[in-house]
Amino acid sequence: KGCVYTQLIMRGKTMIKFSKYTKIFLLIIFIFILSFGGYFLALPREGVYDFRAKYDTNLLYEVIEQDWDFLVLQAPEGYYKNYVDFFVKNKGTIRNPNTWGKNTIKVYYHKGEPAGFVSYYKKNTYVGDILFLSVKKSMRGKGIGRKLLLYSINKLFKDGCIKIDLVTLVDNKPARHLYERIGFEVGGIEDSGIIRYRKMKK
Repeated sequence: KGCVYTQLIMRGKTMIKFSKYTKIFLLIIFIFILSFGGYFLALPREGVYDFRAKYDTNLLYEVIEQDWDFLVLQAPEGYYKNYVDFFVKNKGTIRNPNTWGKNTIKVYYHKGEPAGFVSYYKKNTYVGDILFLSVKKSMRGKGIGRKLLLYSINKLFKDGCIKIDLVTLVDNKPARHLYERIGFEVGGIEDSGIIRYRKMKK
């Protein structure tokens, strides 16, 4: 009585019989492993995933603040949190009602951590638009921006688009280099410093 287990000798074999309290303890451990083991297995590892507001909104706060000038063109400073909150809730930008409810947001996870995101939508039946593309500074140089960009291009083309538009600033040389390497062509440059890119389906 009170021992962790007792031994029974049956037909030359030793059998272990656990006490009632040990059985309850082992059952709790088993349930814990099932619950939290399943949770950790369900965590995103490496690749592109659907945006989940509960887990990924802080990523948007971080990268849109860090790249505010390039991502949100001609917008007031210090407005990024309100901008992100509206964007997450309405799947569109405050200044452009034509985007409301249309944007798809995808997040790239690297080693279980949200590293960057892309947002895209269809302007009409045949024209798509990549609205945002950004990667945490600490995660750059790993090809994450390229993977997100290619993912959105493939999705828009599969969805019937024959042309994809995007814009950035002339001064955003790393982004411009990426777009041009993937096959985007300059569609126009505005006096304000905005450069427009387009990619046609082949």
